[in-house]
Amino acid sequence: MKKYTLITLCFSLLFSSCKKEDYQANINTVVTGRFYDSTNKVPIPNISVKVGEYQSKTINFVKEYSLNSFVGTATTDASGNYTISFKTSGHGNYYFLQYANVPPGVNMSNNTGGTNYFSQHSLPVNNIGGGNTCNFYGFKQYYMRVRMTVSNNPLPPLNIGVLDALEETGGGVIYGKDNDTILNIPIKKNENFSLILNTYDPTINKAYFGTPILFSAITAAGDTVQGGTYHILPATFK
Repeated sequence: MKKYTLITLCFSLLFSSCKKEDYQANINTVVTGRFYDSTNKVPIPNISVKVGEYQSKTINFVKEYSLNSFVGTATTDASGNYTISFKTSGHGNYYFLQYANVPPGVNMSNNTGGTNYFSQHSLPVNNIGGGNTCNFYGFKQYYMRVRMTVSNNPLPPLNIGVLDALEETGGGVIYGKDNDTILNIPIKKNENFSLILNTYDPTINKAYFGTPILFSAITAAGDTVQGGTYHILPATFK
């Protein structure tokens, strides 16, 4: 019984507090990467990027990080690229690339699967003394402003969907038999798409479709681009 108790005590002492060794001072490390909206195929400029030097300890199987200082900073350029070169201080054992100042409307991907702010806004820098590539991806919703005049719709409302290369998404709804309205249609930039128009008769469970309105890839600047005026005659739908 005493032998078992001694082994248990030693095991507890071994794992109650464990610390990874600090890196030596003045080890030069380079981190490069890009912030990019892969859906719209546009870069994300002016993101603040920095490398934090941390010390970690594992206490009772829980790893805790303590920030020493930020050892390198950069800002993404017009192409979304950045480069940070930093040196270790000799007092850190983990390094993380962190970002801030995300433009309004841009949602960055969760790169690590974590749920807190730190895990969602950072990536570990693992190759200390060498080169590292840390890319981040995001998405910004763009819109196309269109004017639609609807005349004599026998089955209101008029439903508008957006069809791109991969999927169809919601675009908008126009109510009433007659309407003259402005819609902001959600779109993806730099990709061909079309507007799908339909009405629906619930008494016979049938949808009627108009001729799709086709658009080439939009590259114009701005969060909302102008899309023109369209006169819709739902009575001609098939």
